[in-house]
Amino acid sequence: MSSGSVWLKNGKVIMRGGEVFLYPECPCDCEPKVLGSKVLNGSSENEEDRCWDLTPYQGNEVGTPGFHWRLIEVGEDGSCSGVNYGGGNIDECGKLVGLQDEFCSSYSYDGYMELQQGCPDEEGNIKWPCPDGE
Repeated sequence: MSSGSVWLKNGKVIMRGGEVFLYPECPCDCEPKVLGSKVLNGSSENEEDRCWDLTPYQGNEVGTPGFHWRLIEVGEDGSCSGVNYGGGNIDECGKLVGLQDEFCSSYSYDGYMELQQGCPDEEGNIKWPCPDGE
């Protein structure tokens, strides 16, 4: 188990698997954030520039438990007007459920990819870490 703090939610200690939940950030509050990013170009001769190894993001404590993740192409300026390449929920251990092992670009331009955490607002709409609020 990693080092972390004990957190309360609604006045109760947050438990995981019958044990006290230790986590470096409070899992009761969510902040939209970028978990990782990479520039990809499908026409590059270098495999590392064509594909993004996502396995480092597949473990526990990557995201905030109970919220959402997505893999999206963003503009060079960070706007989120690009294509969404999948997403899912973040489980009680902070694991991105359903995240694939890698993402490879098939496009011959620089694609600015981000792995993002999103949070619901008061109306239930998911807020993502984008300047345009999408």
